[in-house]
Amino acid sequence: MEEWMIPAVFVVLILEIFFSGTWASFYFRKGVLLFQRRVQIAQTFTCVPEPDQLEQSLKKSYLPSLVFHKLDLYTYAFREKLFELNLFGYTPVMHGLLSFHPEKAEVVVTGFANWFVFAFCLAVIILFREWFDPLFILFPAAIVSAIYIFQSRRYATVADIALEKCTR
Repeated sequence: MEEWMIPAVFVVLILEIFFSGTWASFYFRKGVLLFQRRVQIAQTFTCVPEPDQLEQSLKKSYLPSLVFHKLDLYTYAFREKLFELNLFGYTPVMHGLLSFHPEKAEVVVTGFANWFVFAFCLAVIILFREWFDPLFILFPAAIVSAIYIFQSRRYATVADIALEKCTR
């Protein structure tokens, strides 16, 4: 067995928590693209909402809160709040970038893959390759897919709320 796989997954997890928790700009601006939604604005921007306005508009008590951090004047990083207890919790598949483009009259929400999910899935495949069974892969794939679908709907809502706040 590859004894190094489990420690490597934990290192990836710790690095991801660190970069996400410190709002590292490169972490939120680059990565494996999993989701993107561009929304055209019919009228001109009247303002760019503040992060706390977006957080309040998206707050739901039974879901992990989305938190936003301004990277520059027109770009916000966002993710689920770290270490929050909720009725429904999940390990996020992606983290987001919200970009306002007044010159193009559009708002763009981008979701990049979380490193831990890839590392964990790769480790499972490598560690259990001797007992590989297609049904064994279906269960984790279904869970990751369900989380992705759920998150992509939340990210689409981020675009809608940002659009609404821009045109007020």
